[in-house]
Amino acid sequence: MTRAVKDITAPVYEKMIESIDLMKIQCPACGHHGFTIHGYYSRFVLNDESKDELLICRIKCPVCGKTHAILPSLLIPHNRIKLSDAVQIITAADQEELKRFLDEHLLISIETVRRLKEAFRKVWKAMIASEGITIDDQISRRCVSVFKKQFLQISCHQCFSYP
Repeated sequence: MTRAVKDITAPVYEKMIESIDLMKIQCPACGHHGFTIHGYYSRFVLNDESKDELLICRIKCPVCGKTHAILPSLLIPHNRIKLSDAVQIITAADQEELKRFLDEHLLISIETVRRLKEAFRKVWKAMIASEGITIDDQISRRCVSVFKKQFLQISCHQCFSYP
């Protein structure tokens, strides 16, 4: 689901979850269509001026029993910063541009920036180059389609995209 959302807050996420038809989602593990809500877990996201808590919906495939989290494409699994911020960090032309970014995003630490840039360099740079994927506003969808992972996701868990 693609929407022009700058910040992800609890009400925005809840509205997104309500709009999803769980019967249309295909399980990446077994191919079955249709899920049930399995529960929720707490997750924080760093928006431009606030640290917001979301209750992330987990769904379960009734056939294979695998569970999956429903994350909007503007979030990176297992990371508190938004995809748009991560892209700005990775594509910063120089240290001055990166410093300006950090001055505007006070909640993002230099350590987070270092880990993100290292993960990109070690894992993702060659992967996206090998598939001719460019860093733009469609990178999330392309990475899920090609790699079954959200761009910059480090864990081995698979992602799926919802129509």
